Amino acid sequence: TVKKVLLVGGVGAGKSTFRQRLLAEPIEYAKTQALELFGQVVDSPGEYWEGGRFWHALQTTSCDVDVVALLLDPTTTARIPAGFASCLSCPVIGVVTKSALATPRQLETARARLSQEGIDSVLVVDSVSGEGFESVREVLCLE
Repeated sequence: TVKKVLLVGGVGAGKSTFRQRLLAEPIEYAKTQALELFGQVVDSPGEYWEGGRFWHALQTTSCDVDVVALLLDPTTTARIPAGFASCLSCPVIGVVTKSALATPRQLETARARLSQEGIDSVLVVDSVSGEGFESVREVLCLE
């Protein structure tokens, strides 16, 4: 069965592009304004992640999904709130996005940052080219 997944991460982390690649939709710019359901994928606005004010909405939504995918753009220094993953009611996977734009050092730093937050499964992808999505589909039981 396909797992229901909640996508979280900062503004510009690549959540909507990741969703579009995952669901084999055309890759188009889309600014998410509210929690939106696309089949088995819940896309969230980056402002929910960055502001802290809406973390309760992400925590509540995590009760209705099988897994949370925390997306991190390795080309930024976006913060990851300490202990956030442990506050969710389901498993969390880390997804380092925009791999084609990042240096090897940036990719390794992003992986390490996600691991430091207690996230055991960290995937590296490029949503535009599709690189790394075989692993995503395996983890999310999409094949």
